Amino acid sequence: MKTSLWLSSLLLIFTTAVQLAACGISAPATTAEATIMPSPTLAVPTNTEIPSPLSTSTLSEIPISFPPDGLCMAYIVDDNLYYQNGANPPLQLTNRGEDKRPLFFSEDGRKVFFTRDRGEIYSIDVDGNEEQALVTNDVLLTFGADYYDETTKPCDPVLAPHTHLLLFRTCSVSVQSTILHHDDVFIVNADTNKVKLIFPRKQGGRFYVSPDGSMIAIDRLNSIDILGIDGRVIRSKVATYPRSELISVGARVYWVSDSKELIMLLPSKTFVDTFPPPTYTVWRYSFDSHTSVQIQLDPTPTMLGEIWVSPDGNWITYFVHNQGMFLGNLQDGSTQAYQFGLPHEWSPDSMHFIYDADPLEADLSLASVNAPSVFIGKGGFISWLDASRYLYIDNTYGYAIGEIGKEPIAILVGSTQPFIQPDFGTLIFNFQPLNK
Repeated sequence: MKTSLWLSSLLLIFTTAVQLAACGISAPATTAEATIMPSPTLAVPTNTEIPSPLSTSTLSEIPISFPPDGLCMAYIVDDNLYYQNGANPPLQLTNRGEDKRPLFFSEDGRKVFFTRDRGEIYSIDVDGNEEQALVTNDVLLTFGADYYDETTKPCDPVLAPHTHLLLFRTCSVSVQSTILHHDDVFIVNADTNKVKLIFPRKQGGRFYVSPDGSMIAIDRLNSIDILGIDGRVIRSKVATYPRSELISVGARVYWVSDSKELIMLLPSKTFVDTFPPPTYTVWRYSFDSHTSVQIQLDPTPTMLGEIWVSPDGNWITYFVHNQGMFLGNLQDGSTQAYQFGLPHEWSPDSMHFIYDADPLEADLSLASVNAPSVFIGKGGFISWLDASRYLYIDNTYGYAIGEIGKEPIAILVGSTQPFIQPDFGTLIFNFQPLNK
C-alpha cells in the first residue's frame, strides 16, 4: 500500500474517532490474580524443513538490507516472528505460523513481546529461548463470565518503564468493526506470569504509565485517578470534568518526564455530537503541591487530530477545527500558528517535533521551538530513536533513519512491501547505542 493512502485513512480516523467506553465508579474492587502455565510451544519441531527457534534464516526470497549497528528489529514474515540485530543475519524466533504482530522490546532489548492468534500476548528472548504465554483466552476466562465472549481480547498493551510489568485493558470488535473498550485494567508480571485485575469492567478506563514506571494515571470518563504500579490508589480525583451526554469523550493525559507533574486536557462540554469536535481546557497538576493550574491557550485545542505534549511539559502541539495546527507554550500560554498539519511526538529533549504539513500528500516536516520548519520528504513518521534521530518511511526508498542537520540513511531498501501495514504493525525497532 502507499503511505499517502495510509495517511489519508489516518486523517479520517482523527476526524471521526471518539472513545467508546462505559462510565466509571470510584475505586478498584478486586485484586484477583491468575497464573499462566509455561507455554508448551517450545518443543523441538519434528519437521526438519522448519528452522528451529535458534536457527539463522537468510530470508533469500525477501531482499533485506541491514540496519546500522545498534539498531535491532523484530518483524513478522508468513505469520512467524523474526529478529535482526544490526548487520547480523536475521533469526527466526517462532515457527507456528500464528503470530500476528510484534508489540515492543523489553527495555534492555533482550526480549520481544508479540501477539498470536486472536491477540493473545506472548514474549520470547531475542535468541529464541524462553517463550512465554502472558495473556491467553484461558487466563481471561478465569476472571469471570464477562470474558466468555469470544470477541474479547487484550488491547492497548503497555510495558511499564524500568519494570517487567505489562498493563492492558480488554476490548471487543463488533460486526461493524467498531472497537468497544470495556474499561477494565490488568497488570501482568512477565517474570512470574501473574495476571492481576486491578479494575473490573466499567470501573477503569484509559491508563497512562509514568516515565519512572511507579504510577498509573487512569481516566475514568469524568475524573482522573493516580495509582501506584501495584494498583493501589494514591490520589483520587486529581481532576474532574463533565460527562458528555451523547458520545463518551475522555480526557488526554500526559506525564512530565520527571513523573512529578501531569498535563491534562479535559473535555469542556456536556453535550458532544460527532461534529463539531469536542474542545479541551488545559491543566497542569503538581504532585508536590497537590494542586492544578489552568493554562489558557488561544485558540482552545480540539480533538480533531493528534495532540502531543513535550516530555518536559513546557510545549504542546495541537490541531484546531477550521484553523490548523498550533504550537503552544505551557508556561506562559502563548501560541504560534502553522499553516496546517497533524503533529507527531516530540523528541526526547523537547526541542523538535515532526508533523504532516499536508497529510493528504504525506509531506513530513521537522519543526523546532526556536528554528524554522524543514521539509523532510514524503512519507510516514514512525518514532524517535533519540534526541537527534528518528525513524520514518520515505515514499521513495522505504524505511529510513533521519538525523537533524544530516542526510537520511535508507534501511531495508527494497524490502518494505512485506512489512508495511496500516499501523506499522509488523515491524518494530529497538535502538541500543554501542557505548551503553
